[in-house]
Amino acid sequence: MIKLTKNLKKIIENYKKNKIYNLKESLEIIKKYSFTKFIPTINLTINLDIKNIKNFNLKKTIYLPHSNGKKYNLLVLIDKYYRKKILNMGIKLVGGMNYINKIEKYKWTKFDLIISNKYYMEKLLKLGRILGVKNLMPSYEEDTIIDNYSKKSLKMIKKIILGKRLLIKPDKYGILHLIVGKNNIINEKIIKNISFIIKYLKTIKFNGKNLYIDSIYINSTMSPSLKLKL
Repeated sequence: MIKLTKNLKKIIENYKKNKIYNLKESLEIIKKYSFTKFIPTINLTINLDIKNIKNFNLKKTIYLPHSNGKKYNLLVLIDKYYRKKILNMGIKLVGGMNYINKIEKYKWTKFDLIISNKYYMEKLLKLGRILGVKNLMPSYEEDTIIDNYSKKSLKMIKKIILGKRLLIKPDKYGILHLIVGKNNIINEKIIKNISFIIKYLKTIKFNGKNLYIDSIYINSTMSPSLKLKL
């Protein structure tokens, strides 16, 4: 049996076990009864109704209308001519073969995400044994391979810096675990992020049919989950 702390008792007393909440009400509750010493993350759990999950391959990066608070330590591999512009955006790890050699020689992986142009992508492929096991290899599905330097690429990198990047990839049970905001982000922005995600999921088809959402839950770090109205 789980021992209930003083704060957890306060939280549970204000949660109705079988109630289905609307989005606005749920955010007010989980923010009000948060007792962590850090800023909690707002998480969305979406259960997809997929009968044959093994045949369902979804891996797509989308960009939210507002930040979800997620920060990345970016490594950008790009031609020398464009590096100063990327450095001016506040990204510290910008280069080319110097970083590729460092990864190969020292198995260095002190970064969260690699953005690479096509030239350096070819060089990275030989480092699959180092990057692959840590899911750090750039891919088109994750929108981390860029056409060297363009307005589109610059815009994409800015969105990542702002915390708008979100990878849509269900686990082996067909469940999406998504970060949609933080407790210090206003509710209206979090609601817009969630609405954007739901609208995107409704555009996906599986076996010729629209993707069906079975249930949605929301919680913050170390809080119980609330079931949301579909």
